[in-house]
Amino acid sequence: NMFDRYSASDDALWARGWHRQLDMTGVATDKTQTCTLISPRHVIMAQHYQRNIGDTVVFHDASGRKIVRLIEETAALPGGLSPDIAVARLDQVVPVRFYKVLPPRDDYHSYLVGALAIITDKDRNLLMRRIGFIGDRRVRFTKAAEFPSKCADPLITGDSGNPGFVIIQGEPILIETHTFGGMGQGPFVSDPENFAGINALMAQVGGGYQLTTIKVGL
Repeated sequence: NMFDRYSASDDALWARGWHRQLDMTGVATDKTQTCTLISPRHVIMAQHYQRNIGDTVVFHDASGRKIVRLIEETAALPGGLSPDIAVARLDQVVPVRFYKVLPPRDDYHSYLVGALAIITDKDRNLLMRRIGFIGDRRVRFTKAAEFPSKCADPLITGDSGNPGFVIIQGEPILIETHTFGGMGQGPFVSDPENFAGINALMAQVGGGYQLTTIKVGL
């Protein structure tokens, strides 16, 4: 679990251990409709399981201090579960980690299939996966057999919108938000069509930010 003690209405205590090195402060799990920070003022959600205008979003900074923000505007890509992407603008900047993404390319299936990924669920667990498939604007995960079985717990109803990451130079890089259960799958953020669509949604809701990419030597 990411936390030793968690409360949506109070400060929290981040768990100790290997996963403490991963900055999960940009993942808001105060409700099962999980929000993931993609700019200082924008969150990404599952379109079919999103929060609404006027809803609060609770983050906890690295010291466990509670930070509350309000959703001012939302927008979603057409297509429902395909691609299942919604974006919201928050009322203020959030002083925690927002997640960078891989630059848009259409050939990541050649490089990332088999790579290790870390995903979250509605119970605030960090789970290990391997990337099994990238295509059709989606990424699908498979079991990472070398890790304990508890790291391979299947996703279930209510986990939608939780994020998946690859770790590059110790930094969690956002690659998807869950739509389907089992080992998990969801829209691949760096698919060129998804990437452009997310930036368009961020512009639509306002706030002055776009996705931030990292440099990759592929």
